[in-house]
Parts: sequence; C-alpha cells; structure tokens
Amino acid sequence: MKFPEFASRVKIQRLFNDRFEGIDRTLAAKENEFTDAVNITSDNYPALSVRKIRRELDIPDNGESIMGMCATDKPIWVSENKIWRAGEELDGITLSDGEKQLAVAANRVYVFPDKLWVDTESGEYGNMEKSASVSSGVIIITPASREYAGAEYIESDEQPKVDDPASFEGKIWLDSSSVPCKLKKYVYNGESGSFVEVVSDCVRVIVADLDGNTQNSFYEGFEEGDGLTFSATGQMENALSSLGLLSTFVLLENGRTGQSRYMIFDTVITGHKNQVLLEDGATGSFTLSRNVPDLDYVLMCRNRLWGCNVAKNRIYCSRRDAYNSWYGTRLSALDPMQFDAGSPGEFTGCAVYLDTPLFFKEEYIHKMIDNSQLVTNCPGVMKGCDKSLKTANNTLFYMSRDGVCAYRADLPEIVSRKLGYMRCKNAASGVLQNKYYICPYPSLEEVYVYDAEKNIWHREDGMTFERSVTCGGVMYASDKNRIYVLGADENIGRDCEKKVSWYAVLSDFIPKDGRMREPIAIEIRCDTGSSGKIYVYAMYDEDQNYVFAGRAKSGIIRLSLPRRRCDRLKIRLEGSGECKVYSMTRIFRVIDPR
Repeated sequence: MKFPEFASRVKIQRLFNDRFEGIDRTLAAKENEFTDAVNITSDNYPALSVRKIRRELDIPDNGESIMGMCATDKPIWVSENKIWRAGEELDGITLSDGEKQLAVAANRVYVFPDKLWVDTESGEYGNMEKSASVSSGVIIITPASREYAGAEYIESDEQPKVDDPASFEGKIWLDSSSVPCKLKKYVYNGESGSFVEVVSDCVRVIVADLDGNTQNSFYEGFEEGDGLTFSATGQMENALSSLGLLSTFVLLENGRTGQSRYMIFDTVITGHKNQVLLEDGATGSFTLSRNVPDLDYVLMCRNRLWGCNVAKNRIYCSRRDAYNSWYGTRLSALDPMQFDAGSPGEFTGCAVYLDTPLFFKEEYIHKMIDNSQLVTNCPGVMKGCDKSLKTANNTLFYMSRDGVCAYRADLPEIVSRKLGYMRCKNAASGVLQNKYYICPYPSLEEVYVYDAEKNIWHREDGMTFERSVTCGGVMYASDKNRIYVLGADENIGRDCEKKVSWYAVLSDFIPKDGRMREPIAIEIRCDTGSSGKIYVYAMYDEDQNYVFAGRAKSGIIRLSLPRRRCDRLKIRLEGSGECKVYSMTRIFRVIDPR
C-alpha cells in the first residue's frame, strides 16, 4: 500500500564563516565581527588567532618614571634625570625634573625644556643656548669682506706709504678717514700699484685683552650659522647703538689667524667710524648670546628643528642645518622662521607627516608649507593626547575629542566609531608595522589595536603605557619604569608572561526572515597547537547566562548545542595559548510558524 507523501517543514540553515573581522560594538555589527574580544590579533587574518607573548626590557627597577622617549639606531629614554641608550646611561648628563620633549637629528638628541643637545654615539653634550660677556679689555668692530675675513688690517686716516710695491701686494688698508670706514686693497700690476676699494659685506669683531691677546674663552661654543644677539651696558651700549648693532645677526665665521681669533657677522656698519670701543676701566659690558625659544612641543623635519610655544601662540623653526640657531636673518631660504598662529586655543601637539610639519590644536591643524602655514578648522588633537600622534600605513593617527582620527593630508576622519564613544585625557599610542596601538585610558590595563591595512580593531589586556617609540621594527612602550617590547625576537628583552588568555564574543545572529531558530550544533575548524585550549559557549536571546557547549581541539570539531528556540544566538569562544580558528559553522533548524 502506498502512503501519500507530505512536504517536509523542517528546514536546516548553515551559517558558515571563514573570515573573522574585528570589534564592532554598534548595532550594525555583522555576524563575523565581535561585540567584544580580548587578545585577538589580525596577524593571521582572516583566521581568528591569539596575539604573541609580550616581552619587556631587563632594566633596573629604580622607582622613577620614564619622562621621555625617542630613537636613533637604538631606543633612548629619560629616567632619573638621566638619558639612557638601550639601557646604558650616558655619563655626565643631569636633566631637570618633569616631562621632556625630544627631537632627533642623526645621532644628536635635542632635549626640551632643558635646551640641551646630546650626541648619543660620542657621549658629548652641550647647551643649545650660549652666552659670552666681557667687561674688561679691547673690542674692535670693523667692516669686513668675506673674501678677506682673516686679513690683518692697516688702520690709519691717511694712505699708507708704500716703499716696495711688489711686497705690498694684497695688503688691506682700513681707511678710517671716512664715515663709515672703507676697506681698500693694494693691487700691484708689475710696474706700479694703487689702493682699490673693497666692498664691505660683513662685520668683523675682535675681543682681546689690553695687551692685544685674544680672549679665546669668549669665542668658544659659538658655531657658524648661529644667530647671535648683540647686547651691552653703559658706554658699550651707546657705541653699539651708534653702529646699528643692537640686534641679532648671523655668525658667518668663527675664525682664527695665527694666534688671533675673530668673528664675522652678516651685517654692515652704518653711521660711525671704527674705533676701539671698550677699554679696561670703562663702564659697561659687551655680550653675545645665542638664544633658543621656549618650546612646548618639538619635532625634526626638513633639516630643521620645529616647535611651538603655547603661551605665545607661535610656531618657530631653526635655521636649516643649524639646530641651535633660531634668530637672525640673511634673507635666504635657510633662515629661521616664526609664525603667529592666528587661530584661537592652545597648541596640543605636533607631528611630521609626508615630510611636512603639522601643529595641532583641539579644533585646528596648522600645516607648514614652504615659508607659510595653512590653517584648517577640523578635529585636532585632544588636550593631553599629544603622545597619541603616530603614523602607520602612511596615515597619521591621533586622539581627538570625537575619537581616533586618521589624517591623510586632507581632512581627518574618525576611524573608531565601531568602538563606541571614546573620550580620554592622556591617550598614548605606538606603531608596529601597519598597526596603531592606542592606550586611551592609562589607568586601565588595556590597549586598542587598529590594523590600518585591514581597517579592523582589536583589544588587548594586561598592558598600559604612557609613551612609545619604534626602532628597528620593534615597538618600545613605557609604563612608568617598565618598558614593554613588541615585535622583538628572543635577543631583545625577556618574556613577561607565560601564556595568553583570550576570548572573543561573536555578534548576535538575528534571523532576517522573522522566524525563530533552534540551534543544533556548531562546527569549528581550528588548531590548538601543543598546549592551546578553546572552549565554546552559547547564549540564547537575552538570557545573560552562557551555556557551555564543549571544548574544541585541532581539526574539525562538531559540538552539539542545547535545543532551545530563540530569536538570537550569541557565541563566545575563549581559551589560552596559541590558537587559531579557521572557520566556524552555526547550524540551526528553522521554525515554521504554521
């Protein structure tokens, strides 16, 4: 007997996923994204995998926090008012208390607000600022020519008498009968000679004692290219004023002729006849000083030091290739520059992006282009988050009032919306390859990691840091007096943890057809290595309690789920050790409402 056939109303649905994305805490999260996850990495994307064990540098626990970090060929940090290079102290250097701003040029590190430079290779160091003063002796200021800067002058009101024209060839006469004085060179043509005026294009300064001996200590420490300020008191001030020299001029040459020393400056004397300006017993003093502005944030770009002063709302840059010279002009492209910001608010940080200096406020970005600035009104760096400025995958990231911003030379965009609302006071960040690490809440031991190439977020725990630097493909991140090392091999540092515990909560599966589902099983293809563990849990609807489904081992594992009708299903994976999940299939029975 043949029985009638009926169409089956049981429908099985398989939801397969072999691409695990990052964290998405919004309602728009997809089934292959996580509402929450800890210690998951994108290193093996699209598989779900666990981050590597962290390492840390083996440095003495002196109880002192690290107050600044930078890098040359090795990491450099400031602690205990000292400078350390890869764990070795640079002898003889003592810094002031407080946070430091560091900028690097070749092997030199420039330290603010101390205004100190340090050569990390040789160990030499010195002050960026320099001042030399004299109140007793002889100061001679004369017009000069760069071509004959070191020549010995014959000074007189009358033309010198020439007995042997051939031997007098090339002598320089300083004609003090005119105002201002004139330089004249004796030219011999083989038969006769005459004095020919030489154009004066600079000023020569000689400082000596009453016996005519050079005061060598006055000259030490000044370098060619320095912008030096002339100042004086008493009679000396009157003399400099009459010469038009109470200002700042560029030092062209700190020279020596035999036992004599001299300085050549890029200016000319006007309105006075050359004379000895100061002698022993006269009242007053003469001072040359190299000054450096007070800078709150500094950077190195285009062979210049750049910085900004919050109180003055001004941006500065040094002379090109002369990082101690911040004042004085030669009307050339190498001159130091100053810019009044013009925009309201305080500066909150600075960074270099695509070989361009950028200065930030909370609502403005100042882009320094050639000899001008381009000011853009847009989300800038939140106050206190200057250490969040880092470049990864050719993109500059930073913490703004609205979240983490990505800047690509146009207008910044928020890239942290999937993490929900983020607002912090002292965010710090770091970079490792294409990943941007940000610690938005230093008081909490958690770090968010943005893969700038894949555009996904992850979260890691057990770590916090206040500043970082990347050197040799390794990220060094400091937490008080501890330095974590990420991306390093076994030759750098030591392991600071034995095994990594992790979990990942997949976004709710919500049927789009309005029908309820009855979970049947979950299939996982994974690799747990030699000691890894993976446990699977399920949550039905809004129960808030997870049901244990089983433990997954290497291979393809099918775990049965408790049969219960539900409108949504949440899966949680957790475990420890090195684990990889290549795919996961959720199997449901579709409930027919008839």
